[in-house]
Amino acid sequence: MLYINDLCSGLYFGKTDIEYSNKICHNGTENLEFLLPALLLVCIGQCLSTGYYVYKSSTIVLQKEVKLFWMPMYNSFLPDQWMLLDRRTQLMDDTQEQQEEQIKKTKVYICTTMYRETRDEMKQLLESISLINAAKQYGTRHFESHIIFDGGIKGNVIGDKALQLLSLVPEVLKTGDVDTCTKADFPYGLRLSWRLPASKGEGCGQPMTFVIHLKDNRKVKNKKRWSQIMYMSYILDFLVKEDAKVDDETAFILTTDADVKFTPDSVEALLDLMTRDTSVGAVCARTHPLGEGPLYWYQQFEYAIGHWFQKVQSGWRIDYCAASCNYTNCPTEFEEFYTQRRRWIGSTIANLYLLLKEAKIVRKLNQGISIWFLVYQAALLVSTVLGPSTVMLIISAISKDFPISITT
Repeated sequence: MLYINDLCSGLYFGKTDIEYSNKICHNGTENLEFLLPALLLVCIGQCLSTGYYVYKSSTIVLQKEVKLFWMPMYNSFLPDQWMLLDRRTQLMDDTQEQQEEQIKKTKVYICTTMYRETRDEMKQLLESISLINAAKQYGTRHFESHIIFDGGIKGNVIGDKALQLLSLVPEVLKTGDVDTCTKADFPYGLRLSWRLPASKGEGCGQPMTFVIHLKDNRKVKNKKRWSQIMYMSYILDFLVKEDAKVDDETAFILTTDADVKFTPDSVEALLDLMTRDTSVGAVCARTHPLGEGPLYWYQQFEYAIGHWFQKVQSGWRIDYCAASCNYTNCPTEFEEFYTQRRRWIGSTIANLYLLLKEAKIVRKLNQGISIWFLVYQAALLVSTVLGPSTVMLIISAISKDFPISITT
């Protein structure tokens, strides 16, 4: 009789063969009961032994692959175990010591442009600066904070928005009365500076300098772009050259918007990425928009795909650090959103055009930019230019049959 055994694959003829088959399969099942616990114990032992090795060894992070691993490759069958066992426990040269020495000399200038932010947005920024001041007491890096306030003063009269910011400084930064600041007249307007008090507890580091630059729009050009040019020139052409302990290799500028919230860990992640690779000229953090509604959902997608755009050409490249997160308030009403995009569109088109114009140089200096990425950017430029004009043509055609008023 033909019989198909369910437990052991095969064909058997006769009663004797069936009995023999069942006996073999039964013994195999008994062995399986011991095999599974044995495999589980082997896995646990491997995890414990490798984990103990990693825990006891010194930690080396944010280095190039050739310095992190004995062999800069990986095993596709067991990648996790391979990387754990292949990692170096110590550097074979003085790179780590050089990096630690460079960190001690590092000076970071936090630069923020401000104009018409709300009280809550100003307070959020000052709270971030306060966190940096508290964290620096236990580190070796030096920090300064500079806020460039557009239209903050007119003659000898401080503007309402600037007064709003000044009222928050004693509350958030614990500086005492506003009159305790150092005031100085500058060609652009008025400079107010404080030495922020150190947080309680044992620590090290010098007091952090906090400066507010009130621009008089009758003396210098207004708007954000000119404010950015102003603080770049002020730091690179004046502060860095005046400080004998700082040079171009150890000075860093952290640029932020006035409504951005960031943490000390995020700043450290950016600095570590900058110092580990000398070919990196700038590092972009991961920005998370804050808000609610359909426009907020759209901007979540937009920020995720478009705000780490690489566009440095002069022998440097921009890197992206997903470990560094910051948060910004995004427009949730259409009018505010439209105004923001109308302000951005000029620089967006200029950057895309410049990227395509210098595509050969950009690809040479940035290995992460492929030809397909450039094709995508070209399509994006064309759609950006043709999109609004197409809409206007459609509205014009419709208005012939259905009279409507078009306002700008």
